[in-house]
Amino acid sequence: TAAGGASTTCPPAAPSTSRPPAAPSSSFPSGAAPSSFTLAQTVATLPILGLDAATLAATVDAACSDVFRLRLVPAARNGSAEPAPTPPYTVPPSLFAGGLEPAPCPSGGPPRYVVTVKHDPFAVHVGASGDAGDGGAPLFDTTGTRLVVKARFTEFTTALHPASTLFGLGERTGGLVVERGGGGGCGGGDGSGGAAAAAPRTIWARDRPASFPGENLYGAWPAWMEVLPSGSARGGLVVSGTALDVVARPASLTFRSTGGVVDVFIFAGPSPAAVMDQLTRVVGRPALPPAWSLGIHQSRWGYTSLADLAGVVAGYEAAGLPLDVVWSDIDHMDGGRVFTLAPDRYPPAAVRAFLEGLHGRGQRWVPILDPGIKAEAGYAAWEAGLAAGAFLRGG
Repeated sequence: TAAGGASTTCPPAAPSTSRPPAAPSSSFPSGAAPSSFTLAQTVATLPILGLDAATLAATVDAACSDVFRLRLVPAARNGSAEPAPTPPYTVPPSLFAGGLEPAPCPSGGPPRYVVTVKHDPFAVHVGASGDAGDGGAPLFDTTGTRLVVKARFTEFTTALHPASTLFGLGERTGGLVVERGGGGGCGGGDGSGGAAAAAPRTIWARDRPASFPGENLYGAWPAWMEVLPSGSARGGLVVSGTALDVVARPASLTFRSTGGVVDVFIFAGPSPAAVMDQLTRVVGRPALPPAWSLGIHQSRWGYTSLADLAGVVAGYEAAGLPLDVVWSDIDHMDGGRVFTLAPDRYPPAAVRAFLEGLHGRGQRWVPILDPGIKAEAGYAAWEAGLAAGAFLRGG
C-alpha cells in the first residue's frame, strides 16, 4: 500500500505490494459506482510507530461527478494473526447534517474527473477533466509518495500545483494563505528543493491566545482549497477525529494523523464557490443564524463582576456606539463551575435585572458555557454526568 519516494533525511518510504488484479491499474470515470477491494502491505514502514496494517479495505467512490472519496481501513495487523484494533476514534456520519454523503449529486453536465488506481505499488490519481483543471494538474495524486497506515498512525501525500495558492487547514494566527516550505521533510517526494524544510502545521483545537503567530487555535477543520493561476479551484476534506499534522510544500501536501483510517474527500470545483458548494453538500449547509447574531458584539475575558459588565454597556451608550450583544467569559461562574453564577460577583437577582434592561433596549447577553465540568462531589452537573456515564474515561 505504500509507494516509494524516500527523503534523504527520513526513514525510507517502504515500497509495499498490493494483491493486484490482472490489470496493473483501473480507471473510474466520475459517476461510476463505488469500487471496493483489498490491499496487502508486505514491507514494514516506520516500525517505531507500531505494526503496519497487513491488509486494508479500500473504497474508491466516484459516484458523484464533482466529489470523489477514498477510504482505507485497516483489516489486520502486519506480522500478527490478530485483527486490527479498533481505531481510536472514527468520525460518525451522524455528526454532520449531510451525513458525510455528497448528496444530492448534480444531474447532467460533464464529468469533472477520472480516477486511476495503480495497484502495485498502490497509488491514486484523480485527473481533472473538462474545465476543472489547469494544464493537466491533478485534483489528487499520491503517485511516488509514501503511504503509511497503522493502528495509531497514518500518512498520505497528494500533489499540489507549484504556482497555486492554498487556503484552509485549521484555525491559526496569521494570514489566510497557507505558507509552503521547502522540499525537506518526510513523505512529500515532490523534489522541490528549498533551503528551509516545511514545518508541520498542527490541526488540534486548543485554548491558545491569538498573540502567537502560526500556532493552532480553537478551530480544527482539516479542509483545504487550492486556487490555481487561472482562478479555477479544487479542494479536499480529511475526515479525522484525531490529531493531525499537515506539511505544505511547493508541490505537495502531506497529512499525518494519530488515527488508523485514511478517509479523504476531493472536490473538483471548478470555482471557489463550487468547492464550497461541494464541501457543504458533504458536511451540511450552514445554519441560518438569527439576525441579532450578525450585529455588533463586545466580548473579552476579565469582567470580574456584574458592575464591570454593566459599566461596559453603559460606556457604549454614553459614547453613542451601537451594541447588539455583550458576552461574559468564565468570570461569571461560581468557582469555575459551568451553569452557575458567582453569588458575590454576579448575584442572580442583579443579573436578572441587568438582562431585563438589555432586552428592553433590544440587546442580548451570551454567557460562555465551557465543556469542562468541575470534578466535585455535590456539584449537580458533575453528579448528573457521572450518573449518565457522560464523561470520557481512560483505558
